[in-house]
Amino acid sequence: DLVSHESICLFVPEPLLADYLMAPLLGFQHTYPELTVKIYPTDGLEPSSTHLVHIRLGLEQESEWVQKPLLHFEGGLYASAGYLQKWGPLLMLEDLSEHRLLLLNATIPSIFEDMNWHHALLKQHLGQEAAHYVIHTPEHLIKMAEADVGMMAWMKDHPCLKNHALTEVLADVSALYGPQSQAYFACAASS
Repeated sequence: DLVSHESICLFVPEPLLADYLMAPLLGFQHTYPELTVKIYPTDGLEPSSTHLVHIRLGLEQESEWVQKPLLHFEGGLYASAGYLQKWGPLLMLEDLSEHRLLLLNATIPSIFEDMNWHHALLKQHLGQEAAHYVIHTPEHLIKMAEADVGMMAWMKDHPCLKNHALTEVLADVSALYGPQSQAYFACAASS
């Protein structure tokens, strides 16, 4: 039984749960101890009619789901102070070609595109390449950026940025060209 008066089953992508939603869900459970929230990861799965309550990235057009915005994401570019001292400041889009880019080798194509938008931007708008390194985990991507190896793209206001000494660069370029997305709380119209 997915929905009852005592429990709610929530289907949510694991990165959203771990990075953004765990604290609010724990707060919800503290406020409403009589309700049980059962959480199921949806990575790689599309919600079906059996998923009566879920959180999804992006708005599903022409959907039978009731969808409400929950979180907004914007991409930013980040580098360490040591990297910027070695390689110089980034003042305009064209400066990307003179810098080393750190890319995330994500297995989900849409995440790969969002996390490597700075590389794609350089190729599409300027027809140029830059030296780049492909990193296989988010943790190592951040470590490489902190070690002054290169600059990376990441989501602004991501909790992990608060724990690392990285500076946003080219904020105006990020505002114009960086990825933007929303997470939506969705439920079946009958729930």
